[in-house]
Amino acid sequence: AVLGSYAVVLDEEFELLAKGRISTKNAAVLQDQGMVADARLLVTQDGTVLVAFQPYSLQMSPATLPEMFWWQHQTVAELHVTPGPPTPGCGALEAHIDRREARVLVECPERGLHAPGPIKNLGLMEVKGQLYGLDWVYPTRAGPVNMDTPNTGDHITPTCYGTAPAPAPLATLPWAGAGTQLHNGPPPLWLPEHQEYLGVGHFRRGYSAWVLETPRVQFGHHYTHAFFTLSEGPPFRIVRVAPEFCFPSAQDPDDCETVQFASALVRSGDQLHVGYGVMDCESYVATVPLAQIWASLRRVE
Repeated sequence: AVLGSYAVVLDEEFELLAKGRISTKNAAVLQDQGMVADARLLVTQDGTVLVAFQPYSLQMSPATLPEMFWWQHQTVAELHVTPGPPTPGCGALEAHIDRREARVLVECPERGLHAPGPIKNLGLMEVKGQLYGLDWVYPTRAGPVNMDTPNTGDHITPTCYGTAPAPAPLATLPWAGAGTQLHNGPPPLWLPEHQEYLGVGHFRRGYSAWVLETPRVQFGHHYTHAFFTLSEGPPFRIVRVAPEFCFPSAQDPDDCETVQFASALVRSGDQLHVGYGVMDCESYVATVPLAQIWASLRRVE
């Protein structure tokens, strides 16, 4: 399979204006050109575009030993985008990251920063000029992301990540009986009128074919989603939750696709646009009144 992601420009009606595959500058091996997978974007207050992604291609890289295990952890880099040469029917973008600017998140228990297990599904947030990353929705794991860690050469540079301190646990589990934890989806969206961050996470109840030996889906499957809100600053804690849902299938509106994953939240006035992928093959945008989402949220203690 071809790994990697595209950067695209859409108009207000979500018609495609320009696109370009995200490449890697200062690539160590050919596989680096498909390094940016499961991408999520954040535009910072100074206009910098950051992309958080999962570098699955490092599994196939003959690079240094530590890098071969970093495919399990989120990597963050600046996304450089410039106009490219025009193509028939669509504009072109030149989009790339620089391997030397990439920072992989690793836990640093010696510094009191704990993030055991793989670090995935990172939602970036900028709070008063400080960059944070949300890893798990609940138990909530969010911590600072330092992009100023000095570069260590041609290889991706590790930077410390972890929750310090962890928020107090809730008296009642928000998704008791769900049988799984809520993974984060896109970067949470700040709602100034409510002074909370709005996010959408996902549950995954199906295991990969390597576990169940089923020919239907190679990786995890049976996804559902849920909206939630977070407090305005660290230590971030979950404030409200909404019921589970899934995006209807384009082929069968009475059912949902086995694999679906929300990775973008954009607000336009009183409308909320949710960008999501289906079966790792197609992209969709669902538009919902923000008031409808807010009305579905219930406060948790």
